[in-house]
Amino acid sequence: MGALENYNVVSDIKACLLEDILTDDKAVKLIKHQKNVTLPGLDLRYTQVFPWRKMLGTQEEARTLVTCEVDIPDVVTSATRIYRLKIFVIVPENQMRLDDKAGEMLGIEDRGSKLDVLCDRIDYLINGSKRYTYGELLFRGMGEINVPEKFNGKQLIYEIRGWNRVGERLG
Repeated sequence: MGALENYNVVSDIKACLLEDILTDDKAVKLIKHQKNVTLPGLDLRYTQVFPWRKMLGTQEEARTLVTCEVDIPDVVTSATRIYRLKIFVIVPENQMRLDDKAGEMLGIEDRGSKLDVLCDRIDYLINGSKRYTYGELLFRGMGEINVPEKFNGKQLIYEIRGWNRVGERLG
């Protein structure tokens, strides 16, 4: 199969997200819950940052997780479709507070809840990006998600246009 036969849009969207998160100092500090980090944070890939929706078990280790999934809610034309990127951010309750002491420990100036600050950082990194496909990644919403006791979680939702069919399959 040639490159034009398979665009791998879903995999490419997820790869872009992981790259954006794992190369950002603040995001890596928040996820690792430590001040001194090495970029890119490749050690987080498949341990705390997943290119699939990771479900938490009731005995899950107390660590921050960022997971994602891509849905395709609609076809626009024979050549394009809508891709919906859902990002799930999950933080242990004992790491939620981002006061002066926690901020100093992590080496960041933001204050509030770690969940909110990490969601804001991910949104800052990707909202409006034009590198995920040929369109612009657009924010569509954020809300709480159900997670096991002693965790808190939110979902960020983005949409973007991407390829549906190519070449002779357009007809």
